[in-house]
Amino acid sequence: MSDFPDFDFSDLSEQLISHLNTPTDKFSVDRFYRLLIDLAEDKTHRNMLEKALVTTKLTNEPSLKTITWQKATTCLDEPEPVLDFVLPGLLAGGVGMINAPGATGKTNFLLKVLISLVLEIPIHDAWKNEKSGKVVFLAAEDPDDVLFLRYKAALKTIPKLTEKQKVLLDKNLHIASLTGRFPKLLTAEHNEVLHDPFWINFIKEITTDVRLLVIDPIIRFHSLDENSSIHMTALVEQLEAIAQKNNCAILFTHHANKSSSLNGTSDIQQAARGSSALTDGIRWQLNFVTMSAAEAEKYVGIDDIERKKYVRVVFAKTNYAPPIEDIWFYKGEGGAFKLANLIFDEQAEHRKDIDRFIKNITRSPVTNNKKKGDNW
Repeated sequence: MSDFPDFDFSDLSEQLISHLNTPTDKFSVDRFYRLLIDLAEDKTHRNMLEKALVTTKLTNEPSLKTITWQKATTCLDEPEPVLDFVLPGLLAGGVGMINAPGATGKTNFLLKVLISLVLEIPIHDAWKNEKSGKVVFLAAEDPDDVLFLRYKAALKTIPKLTEKQKVLLDKNLHIASLTGRFPKLLTAEHNEVLHDPFWINFIKEITTDVRLLVIDPIIRFHSLDENSSIHMTALVEQLEAIAQKNNCAILFTHHANKSSSLNGTSDIQQAARGSSALTDGIRWQLNFVTMSAAEAEKYVGIDDIERKKYVRVVFAKTNYAPPIEDIWFYKGEGGAFKLANLIFDEQAEHRKDIDRFIKNITRSPVTNNKKKGDNW
């Protein structure tokens, strides 16, 4: 390495990225620099490489000139800014999470959300849609054929979809499968978090002029330790940097932990798998809860099989909005969500009281076999 070529190392990352042909050809520029540093025998060359690494590392730190300092005179004299909510409680430029056990219907639910945002219609007929815009859905688990079927099922829930609306969806709703492409934004090496410039730049580019990006699921977009607060904080910070740069809301899906499903606590913030830093770092969280057997007894005509098609959507965390009421949905044809039409069973509690009364009076009497003089 003593005859190391003399050129501008600070621009090396751009040169490397420009030569990448497909996502599978990617490699970490950070790791590439470190390899060269290890191989460099000359101290001057090592110093040049270390400087280049610092220059090109994707820390996403904003310039100090862009920081806004709040002032009392401004706060008191100027009108209050109108918060731009993409979804109820989820701000543009913010990061949120949908947390649920597997096979709950997160993907189907989100596809209908994206359709509603593009067409500027009420979201799932339950929430207002304040503003339409471009949206992107990146699936890293479902292949193209499965996405096709899910999208078709979601489209069928829109009554009388016009040709004009179809054209608008093709223009502003972008759905793609990244299955098999290893879209890792962040990786870990010797407990150090490394940023992959190829995929980070890819996300930055596709979120330009986009209202909402959905990542499904987040575990496929990193190779970090889910139980590490440092790693999960770094993941949230990276997503925040992209969201803030493009004023685009980023929403990712995540799996609930097993204990919450077993203990009936799937509706709380802490139901998310892994480090609590993930939930603590985001500003918005939606939980999906499948109807339990106890809940099914409160409604008319729901047996143990049918109840599994009902999902309660819980706003577990909304930092920038008041509490939002839970809503029940029913998974119909193709897994498409629609508002549930539940009829409360007014006699359910009365029947329970009768059952308890019958059990009490039919219970076998306790026999006293104690003999005189027994002290036990």
